[in-house]
Amino acid sequence: MSNEIEGFFRVEKESDKYVFLSLKLPSINELPNSIFEYFFSEQVLWRHIKYRTPEIPFEPNKHNYHALYLNLLDLLDSDSALPRGDKKGKIGELFLSVLLEQYFACRCVIPKSSLLSSKNMSVHGIDADYFMPDDNCFLFGESKVTKSLEGGIAQANLSLNDYEQSISNEYRILSKKYLEGVLPDEITAKLDVFYQEGNGEEVAAPFQRVCQVLGINTIGVAVFICHGTETSVDGILHKLDRIKRTPVILGMQTKYYVISMPVGDKDSFINGLTDLIRQKAENYGRQR
Repeated sequence: MSNEIEGFFRVEKESDKYVFLSLKLPSINELPNSIFEYFFSEQVLWRHIKYRTPEIPFEPNKHNYHALYLNLLDLLDSDSALPRGDKKGKIGELFLSVLLEQYFACRCVIPKSSLLSSKNMSVHGIDADYFMPDDNCFLFGESKVTKSLEGGIAQANLSLNDYEQSISNEYRILSKKYLEGVLPDEITAKLDVFYQEGNGEEVAAPFQRVCQVLGINTIGVAVFICHGTETSVDGILHKLDRIKRTPVILGMQTKYYVISMPVGDKDSFINGLTDLIRQKAENYGRQR
């Protein structure tokens, strides 16, 4: 099945597999511009930040956009002090998050900023935590940015080996404050039971208990690979079958969303994207 994100992607779907094929492929020169507009334009970034971290005020002004594009540049620039693997991982998380929010209509449960600052949660194995209203499930994500699809599949499968344990470790507890505004009010109202148990004060509950109270019996797993080399849709869909799929996690049925975003030559793509972000940062720097 095929559909189009107007002006940006042709999306090919087969079973639980998706290929986001840029309409600019195979043009090496035009591809970064198109990807930039979909993922990193001012409108997208402002909506993304406002939606994911409403408690952090973000005014869409020249000063803030300058700082924002400088931070993005730090994730991509070869001269950045960040380790190479961290840079690829963080840019992959951004790609996945925007796709989940804009294409799959997911709602962010816990922004990565909350995970980074939480004493109760680590941030090593899970790249995204969302709620998918259409499928009534919590969705966890893995993202990879690699030269080849095969390399991305191999890395993703390593991460998926202990995914049940990763979810257990990183989402040991979940409170109503994370779910208000994400789930419908009639669903989150069910979590009042934890206030009753705490004599008027909320008691954070294990993830599995929260799911039981909410009547959720499915876990979603999104695997996103941004890769170079392969651009044949049929070939990509066939190779995505190699992603490990575990039918049951934490006693709940799983539903997978295996996503490919081919970019031709990965290094040329990253370099082009870096140049565009640098230009944005410099332009806003001159306007300050």
